Amino acid sequence: MKGTRIAKLFGVTMIAATLALAPATAAFARKGVKPAKAQIHIVEAAARGTGAYYFDGSLGEFAIRRIKNAETTTTFQVSAGPYLIRQVDAPAPLLDIECDDERVEVRRRAVIVKAPPGADITCTFSN
Repeated sequence: MKGTRIAKLFGVTMIAATLALAPATAAFARKGVKPAKAQIHIVEAAARGTGAYYFDGSLGEFAIRRIKNAETTTTFQVSAGPYLIRQVDAPAPLLDIECDDERVEVRRRAVIVKAPPGADITCTFSN
C-alpha cells in the first residue's frame, strides 16, 4: 500500500488506504481498456528467384509471393505473447534471418517472437 490513514469519526475507526499500481497495470485495470496489439512484419528479401515462399507456425500457414528485385512484407496484428514463424518451402535456399528486436530468438529456418503489447517487430528472411 502506498499510504494508509487511520481516523476516528463519531467514535468509529476509519481506515483509508491508497494502492500503488505499476503504470501498465493501472492502465489495464480501468474498465474497457484493452492492451495494445503488437505488430509482426515478415519480410521476404530474396536475392534471386521469384515465386511463393511458404511459412507456418503460430500465425498459421501463409505464403509471401516475391516479385523480382523487390522485398515483400506481410504484417500481422497480434495479442502479446510468443509466436513461432518458420519458412517451410522456398524456390531459393534460406541464407539468413535478421530481426530488429532483442526479444526474438532466431533458430534454424525459424524465429520465436516474444511480442509485448504495442511492439512493432520486423523479421527479414533472406533467400
